[in-house]
Amino acid sequence: MPGSLQDKPGPSVATEFGILFPDTIGNSGFGASLAGIVSQRTSVAPADAAKRVNDTFAQAIAVAKDTTDKARRTGILTGLVTAMSLLISLAAAWWAAQRGGYHRDNAIPAAFPIGKRTRAAA
Repeated sequence: MPGSLQDKPGPSVATEFGILFPDTIGNSGFGASLAGIVSQRTSVAPADAAKRVNDTFAQAIAVAKDTTDKARRTGILTGLVTAMSLLISLAAAWWAAQRGGYHRDNAIPAAFPIGKRTRAAA
């Protein structure tokens, strides 16, 4: 069946691509070796195989850029939420320290309104 890489003799396509991929990125013949393998194994014209390889690389690069952009936005949002929670915690701690100092300076006893309140008889 033309266009299929399955049931072909020889080394596996993944092995061949894994060996060739690092060499093709830096060279001007971007994906030329991979296009040759695709053309040979699928019985597709070399021009069509080169187009498939280039389209696949372009698609992979677009997905990688999208993923890194999402990760960057997530990191920024996480940092913002963390900073806001620290500021809220700072304000709460400052307020509690002010109230505690006021109680201490004015000798106000701590009141814990737990349970039923009873009024003292007048």
